Amino acid sequence: MPANYFHLLRRQMLRNFRKPLVIAAPKIGLKHPMAVSSIAELTSGVFQPVLASSNDDADTVVLCSGKIAFDLEKVFFSEGGHPNANVKLVRLEELAPFPTAQVQQQLASASKVVWAQEESSNQGAFQFAKLHVNAMGHELHFIGRPSLHSFTVGSSELHKKEAAELTRRLKEL
Repeated sequence: MPANYFHLLRRQMLRNFRKPLVIAAPKIGLKHPMAVSSIAELTSGVFQPVLASSNDDADTVVLCSGKIAFDLEKVFFSEGGHPNANVKLVRLEELAPFPTAQVQQQLASASKVVWAQEESSNQGAFQFAKLHVNAMGHELHFIGRPSLHSFTVGSSELHKKEAAELTRRLKEL
């Protein structure tokens, strides 16, 4: 969200020490129609490393990072705004240092924890997140593209089929 991005940059400048800040995110995350923040969100608040849906009684938690969160919101939340009662969406806005305490709080009542990403399993943040989530005592399942030796499949038609398969698997949760 734009307000969270603003507070991240603000936090970086207000710290009394300097440390490199690496943001590995496409610009579409700022230009996406669902990426909106109110003036109040910009003028008050702080950077939040974990953003979660308000579905606290869900037994399945889907973790993600980046622009796939917009697609997941469409999958899990109906057009009327009523969430899928079985799924809680948790978006990690910061991966390093890993927000262990905040993630552990979100996973407290989860019986199943899933990581969703557009990238293949040997790319993206899945392997990194898996180390941390498994250390918390949860088994992290993966929903995404299979392991690939290249960044893309090389065919827009195959890419669309894989995206549809990803959406289908998410709807089955």
